[in-house]
Amino acid sequence: PDTPIAVGRPDRADLDEAFGFGKAVGETLKSGGLRPVDVAVLHDEPLPEESLANFRAFVKVYSEGQKVNPVRLVPLIDPMLCSGCGKCFSVCPADAVSDDCRSSDPAKCIKCCACVKGCPSGARSLSSPFAPVLSANFSRRKSPQWTVG
Repeated sequence: PDTPIAVGRPDRADLDEAFGFGKAVGETLKSGGLRPVDVAVLHDEPLPEESLANFRAFVKVYSEGQKVNPVRLVPLIDPMLCSGCGKCFSVCPADAVSDDCRSSDPAKCIKCCACVKGCPSGARSLSSPFAPVLSANFSRRKSPQWTVG
């Protein structure tokens, strides 16, 4: 794609961070050291205001267009590349991929792109109208942030 998002993510640093977080949670649970979390001290890395304004403007225009002409996006399948191996079917958490790998159910698809990333032949892709604006405004790498809900 011309506007890739999060290429190579999660990477080794992301996985190491997630592993460390999981380990810390496990140790806290084992020790019985549960305590309230002051969410007021949790802060995300700020985003540039211009980037946020650009994204909000895009979303407003897109949302208005969806009211007039709704479009349900699903990953596309290139039949020339698809080997029918079933990997996309097996990794889809929403059961949206047909068992022959030739289609996706728009009503079930959650646009997680697990099928796209899991396809060993590169036969699946998702062209999102959000990709160009996300790529243009949010390409700077951010650290993983943990939120307690």
